[in-house]
Amino acid sequence: MVKEGEVSGLIDFGNLAYSPLVIEVAIALTYVCFDKEHPLEWVPAFLKSYQATLPLEELEISILYYLIAARLCISVCNSAHARETSPDNAYPPVSNLRQRIENKTSSVLHEGQRRASSKSGERGFEK
Repeated sequence: MVKEGEVSGLIDFGNLAYSPLVIEVAIALTYVCFDKEHPLEWVPAFLKSYQATLPLEELEISILYYLIAARLCISVCNSAHARETSPDNAYPPVSNLRQRIENKTSSVLHEGQRRASSKSGERGFEK
C-alpha cells in the first residue's frame, strides 16, 4: 500500500484463506500456551471469553485438541526449518510445549474444553 509516494503498509496474502473459525481459535490457543509453564491452565480462560462472544459448537470443541496439536506440529516443523535455513531467525521454540502436554489425553483435554465453554463457571483442566 502506498500513500503520498511512500509505502504505508503491506498486505500479507500468505494467510488469506477461507477456513472454519475453530481453526483460528486453535492457532490462537497454540500461541497463547506455547511459552507457559503450565500451558493447559490458560485454555479455559481463553475459551470462556471466546464463548461469551462467538460460541463454538460442541463438534468444534470436540476437535479443538486435535487442531491445536496439528498447529503445534506445523510450528515445530517451521521452527526446525528456520533453525536450519536461517540460524539467526528468532522463530519461537515450541518443542517445549509439546513435551509439557504430550502426557495429557484428548479425553481429559476435551472435558476441560467442555467445562471452559459451559456457562456453569467450572474451571477446566484441573487435576
